[in-house]
Amino acid sequence: MKKYDGILKRVHELEKKQGIVYARTNGKLCVSLKIIYLLIMIFATLMNLFYIIGMLLINFQNLKNVADSLITTSILTLALIAAIVLNRLKLHTASAVLTVITSAFLIPLFVGIMEDVAGFLDLKTSFYWRHFTPLLIAVILAIWIAVISLREKKKVNFMYKKVEENLYNIYHTSANEISKEQWSEFLENYNGESPAEMLQ
Repeated sequence: MKKYDGILKRVHELEKKQGIVYARTNGKLCVSLKIIYLLIMIFATLMNLFYIIGMLLINFQNLKNVADSLITTSILTLALIAAIVLNRLKLHTASAVLTVITSAFLIPLFVGIMEDVAGFLDLKTSFYWRHFTPLLIAVILAIWIAVISLREKKKVNFMYKKVEENLYNIYHTSANEISKEQWSEFLENYNGESPAEMLQ
């Protein structure tokens, strides 16, 4: 659904006037979450790249033995980068879904690679700080950001619909019957002024 700037301006004015407060994607909380998410995802991506480079150097003479692991890790690393890009493009839900799916594949992958009977839960200690913890935090942050985004959209859409209906009722009364073209033209030109100002 196309949203007109004038109605959105009116929505934000009404929210401010009515004291409606909630977390927004451009608010301090969400901006902070996005920064932490970005840093964590960069760290996770670098850990994957270091693993790929290390495997290439160690197994340079016999890459066939590690080809499957390298290909899988490379694809999942590209998916992490795509999740970062989606988040930056404000496609928060898509970013969260991709982050969760990618992490769900990466963690078991590294569990199989980093087994160590002398380590914690039979895994190397480095597994927890290189892969498990960063990816877990990234998943939590991505979901948190997506929830804020979806909640904001729901609230804005609800108020947007109310404002649009109110404007239509006023404009319809003052202009009698109006065509779709007239209504679209009105919305394009509407600058967010209050109905009281419109009727003056």
